[in-house]
Amino acid sequence: MSRYFGHGVLRFDLIPEKPMTTALATFAPLPMTVDLGDIDAHMEALGLFSTSSYKLWCRRHGFSMDLEKTAAERLVELEFLRRLSEPHDPEADPSHDPRRADLIQRIATGQFDSRPLTDIMTRVRRLFIEVDHVDGGHDVLLRLLLHVEKYGHLLIGMQGAGGMPRTQRNLVISGLSQLVVHHRHWINPIADWRPTTNSPPAQFEQLATYLFARYAVPPCLNAVWFEHDPQEAVIQQGWYLHVCSGNNIRTASGLPFRLTRRAAHLFMTSVRRLHPLMALRVSQIQAIEAIDDKAHRNMEWAISSHERIYAREN
Repeated sequence: MSRYFGHGVLRFDLIPEKPMTTALATFAPLPMTVDLGDIDAHMEALGLFSTSSYKLWCRRHGFSMDLEKTAAERLVELEFLRRLSEPHDPEADPSHDPRRADLIQRIATGQFDSRPLTDIMTRVRRLFIEVDHVDGGHDVLLRLLLHVEKYGHLLIGMQGAGGMPRTQRNLVISGLSQLVVHHRHWINPIADWRPTTNSPPAQFEQLATYLFARYAVPPCLNAVWFEHDPQEAVIQQGWYLHVCSGNNIRTASGLPFRLTRRAAHLFMTSVRRLHPLMALRVSQIQAIEAIDDKAHRNMEWAISSHERIYAREN
């Protein structure tokens, strides 16, 4: 049997909480080098001095109780202990849990490739698959996940972009892999990012801006990280990178139609959170003639929101 631990962490701990014979607070600093082939040396590094106490520690924290483990598995246990021993960080999000961070690391090493996980952690596992083709993507994604787990509230299945269908791609957590796909364009280190809002979609928008943007980006382009069509996502994410570098949307590649200077200006200054293709069509319609009264604005919305009109093939 298994038991769930908050924030989507799957636990295998069925033992009631009770005091342990060895306290974490009394552990000596972790040695710089440990003979990972020697179980006695490994237990000593964890502050445990018997096989039974080691097995109990493993069970309490969701690790396998097998004494024969790989070097990678033992390193994960040492890293977990280090995280438990870290002093409290006042900037950490209230939802931060060292055990959840440890589970993410274990997923990254492949320990849960064929084991059951909660919905959120299953999505985390899928994120690593999505960046498998990206040079250095695995390590960058792990750093990103561990950072947002501690300081943000992005490991959540909340809708990422409004004005778009709620699909498996249009979730806050799903957008993280798309940020990693373009990690070569990051202009700031992820370690320095801190959110200033509690809203997960707003935190994601802040994160994307922090990582990529040298110049302001219209709100509609924040939806590009949640586009469900893979080919369309590549094109639209290119628009985001083009604009946030200070270029004009008119010169972006893959636009469905040519934009006049006025239409481009209206697109760049719009505050409406629409699908990017719809926002382009709205700007085109508005540029034809000034739309001031309510009736004309309703007509503009009806035309631009019709999928067969704003779609790329038109």
